[in-house]
This record gives sequence, C-alpha cells and structure tokens, in this order.
Amino acid sequence: MLIGSKVEKKFNIWPVKKHSSILLLLLLASTWCIAQPDNLQLIGTLKTETNQLIPLKLTIDVQPGGEITGISTTNFLNEDRTESRITGKINFEKQMLEFSEIGNVSTSSDAKANEFCYIRVKNLHWRQNQEKSIFNGQFNGFFPDSSLCASGEIYLVNSQLLRKMVENNKRLRDIRDSLKQAATSGVQDTAITARVDPDAPLQNAEVLSLAWHSNQVKLQVWDGFKEDNDRIAIYVNDSLRHKSVVAAAHKKTFQFDFENEKVLTIKIVAENEGSQPPNTVNTHLIDAGKVHPLSTKLKKGEFVEVRLLKSKE
Repeated sequence: MLIGSKVEKKFNIWPVKKHSSILLLLLLASTWCIAQPDNLQLIGTLKTETNQLIPLKLTIDVQPGGEITGISTTNFLNEDRTESRITGKINFEKQMLEFSEIGNVSTSSDAKANEFCYIRVKNLHWRQNQEKSIFNGQFNGFFPDSSLCASGEIYLVNSQLLRKMVENNKRLRDIRDSLKQAATSGVQDTAITARVDPDAPLQNAEVLSLAWHSNQVKLQVWDGFKEDNDRIAIYVNDSLRHKSVVAAAHKKTFQFDFENEKVLTIKIVAENEGSQPPNTVNTHLIDAGKVHPLSTKLKKGEFVEVRLLKSKE
C-alpha cells in the first residue's frame, strides 16, 4: 500500500468521506464460523492511527503444519490497487493468524519502489462466540528500508459471507451501490457489469462487461500463487487465438486489435486444473494504460468471458 507525504493524496481511497466507515461497520456486523480449510478468502480494512481506512483482501493457501502463502490486495477500490505476496502461519487451535507482505506481484500505481509500505501482522486473533467470528488485531507497516510507515488496527471477515450479507440486506445494497457510484463518478472507463466484490475471482460461465476506449487490447496472464502448470485457452470473438497457455510466475502478454468492432469478446477456458486444483489465473486487461485486474477460478472445461464495449467518448 502507499503511505507517506509524497503519496498522501492517494492514501484516502474512499471516494466520499461519509462512506469511509461503511466497510468497517459491515465487518463488525458480520458473523461466520471458521473451520480448518485448505484456503481462506478474507476481506476487511486497515484502520490507521489517523482513522483512515484502507480496504484489504487476503487470498490464503493453508499448507500442512499451518504455514500459509497467498496474495494481499490493498486499495482495490481506487487507481493505486496493489497485489503483494504474503507468507505466515495460522493456528486453528489457538485461533491466531500472522502474516507479512514480502513484495509486490502487481500494482496500478506509479509510485517508486521505496514508497511502498509492506504490512506485518502478528497475533491476529479471531473471536468466536457460537457462530460469530471476526479477525481483529494490530498491524505495522514498513518501508523497504525497514523504517516504520504505518500502524493501526486490522479487521477481517470471510468475503463470501460478506457478499451474501450485502445481497440479503436492502440498506447495505443501497450503501454498496452508492459506493460504486461515488467510486466511478467522473471516470469514463469503469466496469459496466456491477460486481458485489470487484476483487473476487470470476467463476464458471460468468460474463463481465467493460467499457473500452483504445483500439488495442493488451492481455497479461500469470499465476499469482504457486506455479502448478495451470493451462488455459484464449478465444477472441469465439476464435481460438492461443492454446495451452501455461500460467507461470512471470507475466505473458498478448495483444489484440480492436478497431472496427463495437464489441470484442475474450473467453478464457481452463484446459486442466494443474497439480493443485482448481485452475487459477491472474490477468490484467490494459486499455491505453488503464489496468483492469481480474482473476479466474475454474475447473477443467469451464470458462469465463469478458465483453469489451467500445466507448464513443
């Protein structure tokens, strides 16, 4: 994430101040019961000592013995969205989680490398009363030179439950829609398809529509987690363009012309599920410098589709 005097204007990610505490309220209202899964998806917020809120999402793979690896995503509601690798430990008996960001995977920010602030969390406990649980604890952030750049509280809950709670509550849906409108006001190249969690992986048969401005589409593909030989096929306007693309740790870049059509469709099909199912792939769709980050989570033979709609503006 970005902190410090040079990038302070990018720090307050909420578009409208009166909504800056909504995510925190949603977290405090959430309930869920944690078992011992192979992976976790947690969503929440960092609350700094100056009461600024930074949205945070963790996608965690749990290894034997409680070791964890995964990806943290900060600022996923604004232009400085950043994905970082994390490592740590989880203890289900003691109900405790700890993790550290160890480097960036991708970022939409133009900040310098020494301006990024990497989160470290120790002794993050989750409280559980019958079926009610929430992760809560303290965090510290450090620049690459190990100097302190932030500190405060961290709140996390299960992302699937949070989405379900929002969908089942009209008031929360209205708040969500208001946040979407505020976040996209004045921005022309925003997602046309409304998504409850813009950071959630696309799954089988999902179709996402995006407004597009440039005459070229750049697609980047990589494996954001452990490289396990996930393979995909890429179709453009139902025509197979690339077969057996292996999602590796490094990004592979593909380019497609988008000049004469009003709509261009990109379909990603899972050819296998690698050595660690399911098939998971990270992608960037780049529109003249504007990055649309997406990820997919598919079984063999499943697909997702992205429809790019040429904007007149």
